[in-house]
Amino acid sequence: MNKKLLLISLIPSLLCGCTHQEVHERAYLRGMSVSGNNPKTVSMNFYNKDSKPTNVQNNSFDGILENSEVKSGKAIFTGHTELIVLGECDYTETLRFMLEEWKVSPSCLIVYGGNNSGNIIENSDSGQLADSIRTAVKQNKIPKSDIITILSSLLKNNQSEIPAINSDGDFESIIISR
Repeated sequence: MNKKLLLISLIPSLLCGCTHQEVHERAYLRGMSVSGNNPKTVSMNFYNKDSKPTNVQNNSFDGILENSEVKSGKAIFTGHTELIVLGECDYTETLRFMLEEWKVSPSCLIVYGGNNSGNIIENSDSGQLADSIRTAVKQNKIPKSDIITILSSLLKNNQSEIPAINSDGDFESIIISR
């Protein structure tokens, strides 16, 4: 009887995908900026309070992820990413890769930061910035800016209207092209 009880109590823990230890061994990506093509420059910040922002250059996104994991000392989980700030880069390639390979959330918000994209991520709270973008979209001040909407528009029309952060920290709409 005791063996059955032990087995029944172990089954839920065996079926669970994450253990308490695994959660703390990962860095959960909250926001990132992308600029450049060869090399690409990516700045990342995380939900984890103990994870420091990282800034990495590499010719490939896979190399960027590997270097970031080495730098942070943790595996990086990208599935809960809230915000991507774009600098000058190949927008279609970048967003497609983020969605298909890094598996960022389809609700991930996209904003243009230009030459200041890395500083925006490194010096701001991505969560507050994402909340500000959601509010501005609800108030019809800027266009809808989730990754699916922006990427679909780029693929269909070769351009997309997206919010941009100006030097005052306010939003304006701009057009980006493939």
